Amino acid sequence: MFEITLPEKFDSVIKKNQRLSGSIKILLSKFSEWLYENRLIFFPEYTDHGIAHVQSVLNTAEKLITPEAFKLITPEDIYVLTSSILLHDCAMHIDKAGMIELLNNDQYSSSLFGYRIEKSFADEWSAFEGEVSKYTEKDWYNFFSDDSIVPFPNLQTELSERQFVIVGEFLRKHHARIAQVIALHGLPTANGPINFFDKQLINLNELAGFAARSHNISLRQAIDLLGADNARFPKNTHLAFIMGALRISDYIQFENKRTPKTCFQIRAFCSPISIIEWKKQLAILNTHHYHNDNELLFIDASPEDAVTLNGIIKLTQGLQSELDGFWAAMGELYSRYGEKSSLGITLRRIRSSIDDPIGYVERHYKDFHPILLGFKTNDERLYPLLTKPLYGDEPLVGLRELIQNAVDACNERFTHETGENPIHSKIPHNINIKIDIPAAELFIEDQGTGMDVEIISEYFLKIGSSYRYSKSWQDKFQKGESSLVPRTGRFGIGVLAGFLLGDKIQVHTRRYDQEESRALTFEITPSSQNIQLQYRPKQQIGTTIKISLNEKAVEKIKEYTKHEIHNRHFKRYNMPLKSQEWRWYYL
Repeated sequence: MFEITLPEKFDSVIKKNQRLSGSIKILLSKFSEWLYENRLIFFPEYTDHGIAHVQSVLNTAEKLITPEAFKLITPEDIYVLTSSILLHDCAMHIDKAGMIELLNNDQYSSSLFGYRIEKSFADEWSAFEGEVSKYTEKDWYNFFSDDSIVPFPNLQTELSERQFVIVGEFLRKHHARIAQVIALHGLPTANGPINFFDKQLINLNELAGFAARSHNISLRQAIDLLGADNARFPKNTHLAFIMGALRISDYIQFENKRTPKTCFQIRAFCSPISIIEWKKQLAILNTHHYHNDNELLFIDASPEDAVTLNGIIKLTQGLQSELDGFWAAMGELYSRYGEKSSLGITLRRIRSSIDDPIGYVERHYKDFHPILLGFKTNDERLYPLLTKPLYGDEPLVGLRELIQNAVDACNERFTHETGENPIHSKIPHNINIKIDIPAAELFIEDQGTGMDVEIISEYFLKIGSSYRYSKSWQDKFQKGESSLVPRTGRFGIGVLAGFLLGDKIQVHTRRYDQEESRALTFEITPSSQNIQLQYRPKQQIGTTIKISLNEKAVEKIKEYTKHEIHNRHFKRYNMPLKSQEWRWYYL
């Protein structure tokens, strides 16, 4: 069995107090035995949070503390810091029986050091049931890659795999509080609480529990809960320093050792969030200090998609924020206390190989655009509210809108190339429509102007925004008050109309001034948050849109293509029958 061991410098300090030294070794042995035998049953897709992770956080904490700070560190500091590292993620290892015990034993819900009276865990569970009942399709998709609703878990019955994940979400939300509970009241099990900690050291255990819980809130918030005086030197410790060392040591655990590549390739992940997290860890190749600034940590990363790239940037920015907060707190609490001002860590700054994301993509010839896009609205529930009044929830109107946009694009390209008004001209640029009923797919391909990143972001994905009203468009296609190009699209929400046909739209577009190899492709759904643009070759200028048709759209298309329906439609508008494609345009 692999056992968690105390780093050498920690051991040399705590040996000065034999009682604490003996207690911490017993504690390390107990946690090692528990974590070694335990499996994260509620977190099947999480990265490593077991013995290896705990050992790595301990080792990192030892390396972070400066030699000057080690001269001030007490045995009590080592006891509290080591205990808090053991505790900080241990709630994730609770099993089903332990979860039932946590909810039914009021002992675990008693008041805790630094906190006033809180809701019982039973009440928190009831509140969580209310939250789950309000989950949107997007929430379910983030968990399971589909929008299937999972019945709320009844812990007294057998649980499905997906219900285990829902329980895990509750534990994730409350794992920091549970860590503090375990420090004081023991680990919840089927046989009641099992106490890992020496009850004779209750005061230090309280500090360790609070420090463990503090990693889930800001350092400033944790200090405010205690008060500055209580955060400085309680029980011969430097508690604020300990809390800062724990949170930064834990934050730095983002190297790919936690996410074995073979394991990632073999396992069948269902959660998009988990996939993103594993890819992010795998993309971080190493961290090092091989530079002139000895307080700087450099992160060498090689992400292969925009979501991963932006996730790592967010991670590094978060770590820099933590470092800034740590140093501000240390200055505030200890700077006026003589030698205590030496309490510090070896890091102040973070840099990475992707700090310039556009430069990273260009230097390494990556096939994606580094900036993530999204719909310019905060709530996908606006889509049906916008489309239904305008379009009557009629799927084929979505096709009409997209064709009208294609016609506009072809007209614009003609005017751009010739300077002529297309209304009385023969346009050489085609629009092709293909409907594959067996595959439930629809394709619209135009040879119009195409789109670049700005047009996609600011107009195609921006609800109610029309490129026609932009200064760029008016400079090209307007003289005085007159437009050189007739416009058929009206509402600026053509992409939303596409969702009347299906919930997945794929776009491949090349603007007239783009190279063939720099055409853009992307996929959107009504709940898309992070829309990735990728570079894919496209021989012809223009835009191809592919829509995965829903059942209603398929049936409407089948009905509409019947000759008698087509004939009746044109009679209604007193129009002569024309070539087949025009009926889609007028609809």
